[in-house]
Amino acid sequence: VGPHCAYGIAVEKELNAYVDGLMSLSGVPFRHVGNFSRYWETTATRDSFSWIRRGFLVLCGKPGVGKSFGAAWLVRIYLRDQVNEAYRRDTWKRAEAAAANTCWCSAYDIVCDKNTAAKAKSFALAVIDDLGKESDSGHAQAAVRDVISKRYDSKLPTVITTELTVPDISNRYGRAAVERLVEDIAHGGRFVDCGNASMRLIDKRSA
Repeated sequence: VGPHCAYGIAVEKELNAYVDGLMSLSGVPFRHVGNFSRYWETTATRDSFSWIRRGFLVLCGKPGVGKSFGAAWLVRIYLRDQVNEAYRRDTWKRAEAAAANTCWCSAYDIVCDKNTAAKAKSFALAVIDDLGKESDSGHAQAAVRDVISKRYDSKLPTVITTELTVPDISNRYGRAAVERLVEDIAHGGRFVDCGNASMRLIDKRSA
């Protein structure tokens, strides 16, 4: 059946709705769920495609450049891959288990909620959004460092979005934390400078 026939379109729509549900289950913010009817290329999405879900992927840049959008896109790709695998194996619980073992949280959530911090340390895939927006207290910095350290030690794939530069991260969380992020580049990790161009100023309707 061709992908553009009525049946193919209906199946694709159903699959997209199912993946949207999985994204919600994994904690992806509502503003991103269902926002992928068309792919909008940004530096965050384009340059993160080479990430092979190993180590840390750090998306750096000014507000509005698409860091969180890029992170959500990567979660969607991961969950869609799980759906495809579940379809081949006829085990749909596989995809749902993958979503339930994916953690999307902000650095603020890690500091304020012990349950979220525990998930961020141990879940198979984690997105830590807005690193640096949490309190700059010693307690907050220690909580974030602990998550980075645990995920580094367990070699768990992690996406981080932040407005901080590498020197900023070092100054805020200490040399050991930034060294874990930088060292992981040799094992599949990546730093992506997402630039300064705000996606929020683009009229997507006319694109």
